[in-house]
Formats: sequence, C-alpha cells, structure tokens
Amino acid sequence: MGIHQALIGSYPSASAASWEIFSYPAGFNTISASNLQANDLVVFALGRDSGSGSVVGPTTTALINNTSINSITVLVRYLTVPATPADIGYFTFADYGLVLVFRNSGSTSSNISVEATHTTTSSPGHNNTAVAFSEGDLALLLAYIDDDATPMTPPTDSTKIAEDQNSGNGTIGAAYKEINTAGNYSWGSWTTTTTDNTVAYVIKIQES
Repeated sequence: MGIHQALIGSYPSASAASWEIFSYPAGFNTISASNLQANDLVVFALGRDSGSGSVVGPTTTALINNTSINSITVLVRYLTVPATPADIGYFTFADYGLVLVFRNSGSTSSNISVEATHTTTSSPGHNNTAVAFSEGDLALLLAYIDDDATPMTPPTDSTKIAEDQNSGNGTIGAAYKEINTAGNYSWGSWTTTTTDNTVAYVIKIQES
C-alpha cells in the first residue's frame, strides 16, 4: 500500500500488506469522524507514573488492560468504529500514550487480546515467549518504561509504529507484525537507553 502519513499529529503511520495503521500522539483530544472509517479498530494505549494516580480513557471503549505493574500504571482500551463514524474524544490524566487506528479492508469485526506480558528492570522485552497466531492476524507489541524518556527501537521481526515520551514520567513504544503464515511467533527486547522498570505486551488482533 505504501506509507501513509498520520491523519493528525507528527507520527508516521505504518503499512502492511492487508492493513493500514495510523498513530496519534498524546497531545490531541479528539479524532475527527472525517478521519475514520466504519470498522476501524481504535486502540488507546496510555501510561502514567504509578505515583501519579489512575489513567482515564474513553468510557465508550472496551477494556483490554488496566493495572499498576512494575511502578507503571497501564491502560489499554479499544473500540470498533460504527457504520456511521463519530468524533472520538480520548483520554485525560495520562503522562504519555498513543492512539492507534488499525484498518483492514473488508473487515466487519475485531477481536483483541493480551497474549503475553513481561516485566524487566532494563530495556523492555517480550522474553521470546511463543504466541500462536493465525494467518491474517496482526501482532501489536507495546512497551512501557517508567520515568525515563528514551528512543524506542523495536525488536527484530517487527516494525515500529510510533513512540511517545514524557521526561520524568515515562515512555511508550508500539510496533507490529502482520502474520502471513499461521504458527508460533516470539520477540525479544526493544533497544532503549533506560535502566528503569519496564513492562511489555504482545497483543493479538484478529479481524473478519
């Protein structure tokens, strides 16, 4: 499909053979309906220093994960855009975060689940934990870092979507892999400059 520019914000989007992926940085409050299509999957991946309190996301979304882990408060929510898209207002009380829009031509529903979680006290990693995927799935890799602002280079066999940094509070990175052949897949560490606490997730996205 070629590389598309992000619909708003400064982050580039990614493009896989069957998917378009758009990213929005944390500084915006609304995604306009004009930038959405029916059946888009919108994922809100937000973070906060655990000493700063809770993270609040859109109440119209379904919860994937909301926890305080390894000194990091994590919130991941999602929604599927209805037949008539409407503006989506997103989050408050997040130190950093990304809003990711996944578009798969012809899809009518989305299933999304956390398949693996791994914590470290150094650069975040997925511990090479094997996860079973079906052909056409998308693997979403999320990495959270406590306190530090750091560049994020994703693990081998994945493509970076975007990152968001907040000095003194933390950083998030997102990457993906489109699954063209069913089987078990695993990923190692992100490359960063941190020696602080981290948590990383492998999330499976399936659409029909």
